[in-house]
Amino acid sequence: MRRVEFVIPALDCGAEEVAIRQRLAAMGGVEILGIDLAQRKLIVEHALPDDSSIIRELKALGLEPQRVEEMSSAA
Repeated sequence: MRRVEFVIPALDCGAEEVAIRQRLAAMGGVEILGIDLAQRKLIVEHALPDDSSIIRELKALGLEPQRVEEMSSAA
């Protein structure tokens, strides 16, 4: 399992949070989503080979994610 944290400067409303949750929850391999609107952060735990598909989905929503941190977690 991998954990990746993004800062998304344009993440500032509940509608964006809902759109992100719906879009990423539909992806196979995404296990946990954490969104902090105040800090404009998104945390994803996933079993994907890398985070390129997550980034692609966020960009499709008109967001520009900036990766802050990536780490492996125990499964």
